Amino acid sequence: MTRNEPLNVLLIEDSEDDALLVIRTLKSGGLRLHWQRVQSAESLRTLLREHAWDVIIADYHLPGFDAPAALEMVQQSELDIPFIVVSGAIGEEFAVEMMKAGAHDYLMKDNLVRLSEAVQREVREAHNRKERRDAEVIINQQLAAIEAVIDGIAIVQEGAYLYVNQGYLTLFGYVDPVELVGQPWTNLYSTQENQRFEGEIFPQMKQIGSWFGEATATRKDGSTFAQEISLTLTDYGSMVAVCRDITESKKAEQYLKQLKDYRLNPSR
Repeated sequence: MTRNEPLNVLLIEDSEDDALLVIRTLKSGGLRLHWQRVQSAESLRTLLREHAWDVIIADYHLPGFDAPAALEMVQQSELDIPFIVVSGAIGEEFAVEMMKAGAHDYLMKDNLVRLSEAVQREVREAHNRKERRDAEVIINQQLAAIEAVIDGIAIVQEGAYLYVNQGYLTLFGYVDPVELVGQPWTNLYSTQENQRFEGEIFPQMKQIGSWFGEATATRKDGSTFAQEISLTLTDYGSMVAVCRDITESKKAEQYLKQLKDYRLNPSR
């Protein structure tokens, strides 16, 4: 919702006069509104299903229907809609119970001075929660894609593994991420290779933000293999490593070289 868009307000209220009082209060607070009033559980259920609402403002007592029942219905719908109780006869005990049940705020009808502020605050918080959920979905999708990649992918923070995908575990002969996460990434390379990283590769990478080449890595069982490795620095100070085993391609390359040499010098 942008700043210029009107708020979609759903009122659970049996009194038309009280509903108009709430609307006038919100408009006097500078809010633009689209609003609708309901008085029954069935009407609420229908409107929750058919329309998108930015906030629900509910009277505590309605004939045959009340705010606790309405709140439970909203929660069962799994919609993250701010729920504010406005009542003329709610005691402190009932107000506390409503807040414990999940209501976002409550006000008395004879003191609605902070209603507009409360609505804007809760709508803003709901928007922030949605952004966090959307971000989590994107992150989870990205992680799922990374896990599906055959290449080994690792994230290194301050010299230790922060994340490794299944491909990385398989490449180095490990089973569980806990075997590597938190451990120095230098453990998987020989002293000679680490000296090469420190003296040659890292300085190049820091200049342009990335490096691509070959290295000799060490598996969990101590065996070594040739790998193609890409290193990239992130804006957050971490390093992303993408690796693949090129042992077979190196063997094929060596075989072709030997074959070429033989054809050029068959007497050797």
